Amino acid sequence: MTRYWKRDITNTITEALHEMPVVVITGMRQTGKSTFLQRQPELNNRRYVTFDDFAYLEAARADPDGFLASEAPMTIDEAQKCPEILTAIKKSVDRERRPGRFLLSGSANFAILKGISESLAGRAIYFTMYPFTRRELSGHILQKPFLQSFFETLTSGLISVLEIA
Repeated sequence: MTRYWKRDITNTITEALHEMPVVVITGMRQTGKSTFLQRQPELNNRRYVTFDDFAYLEAARADPDGFLASEAPMTIDEAQKCPEILTAIKKSVDRERRPGRFLLSGSANFAILKGISESLAGRAIYFTMYPFTRRELSGHILQKPFLQSFFETLTSGLISVLEIA
């Protein structure tokens, strides 16, 4: 098994799952969305399905409401392949607005597909997963990003100069 690289976005996603009923992760192809959803330890307690699997895709298309009928939090990878599921998610969330019910992923154009924004308005929060950063690849995601440290140092130095003046 190949090494799993932890992502900076992890805390943001887990916090959002504690606040919103639907969390959506979009991004370019091959940025690690599917791997993140399957291998990130904080997401292991969720039912994972992918619409790359034709059986799941057909089941969702045939009976979207039945497909979602579960108390367990659900992760749906490649959700853009089954737009019908979004109406069912909307209805499900409207019946029971509980944080963390659905975690969806899709390609970069997922959030702009016609009707998605409107159907999940007020129910979903959207995040973009970008390609790996240097900190992620080096395994130093707990360190502050360089630019943040740089500007903090610059700002504190500027404040010191202003206090002297």
